[in-house]
Amino acid sequence: MSMVKKIAALMLLCALLLPAAGLGERGVEYVEGARCFPDEENWTYRFEYRYPHLIALNDSDAAAFMVNETMDTVMREMLELVIPMFAHSDVMTEDGQVIVRQTYEVTALTERIFSVLMTRREERDGEEHVTLEGTTFDVGGEYAGEMLTLRGLVRVADSSDQLGRAVLPVLWEKYRALEAEGEVLAVTDEEAFLDAAAPTMDFVADGEENAVFFFQPSLFQGEYRGPRTVTLTPAELEALAEGVPAEDNEY
Repeated sequence: MSMVKKIAALMLLCALLLPAAGLGERGVEYVEGARCFPDEENWTYRFEYRYPHLIALNDSDAAAFMVNETMDTVMREMLELVIPMFAHSDVMTEDGQVIVRQTYEVTALTERIFSVLMTRREERDGEEHVTLEGTTFDVGGEYAGEMLTLRGLVRVADSSDQLGRAVLPVLWEKYRALEAEGEVLAVTDEEAFLDAAAPTMDFVADGEENAVFFFQPSLFQGEYRGPRTVTLTPAELEALAEGVPAEDNEY
């Protein structure tokens, strides 16, 4: 093969490879660490964390940079404001050392969304208290880099409030069904459950961009055994919302 043909072939190969390198599939890498208060040797409060960063597709991937900055800001506030306040509280540490482990699980990473479920485990006085928190970001749509509401995720109905009210009966039915599966419920009164449930906040997305609603561990007695969830497709949520009047017009 002549030198000219070799150069032409190389240029063609580069042209074929560049789009793939530029567009690629998103991935994540994790940031982790620990902080002890007041110091490493005589601590009464220890905070351990692990959370994901989106790997940018290229230098102009603004969505990844915005998502990572949001995640970093949340952690800075925990490390610089929230945890020191708890660590210096006599009430928080009156029963001895406290260990908090805050970790994130990626539940969805598609061309449009990035969703994570945060689990915070707090150990003190021989007991463990667990709380869950979901966050879903737009990474490839109109609101790239911003957090999505429930309606922003599923893109049906008039508002997140309408969707939340529509799904509450389904969550109550599932909650009571879990009792038959061996779960020990903390409340069995529907009114108390509805006061505790927060479907417009307690949700993440799955890989199919469905809404996955989770129950807070405080609604169950006994050892935490992982998130209890209800998954609903956008079509199912739209059907549920048809019978619920719209009130607020939130995104």
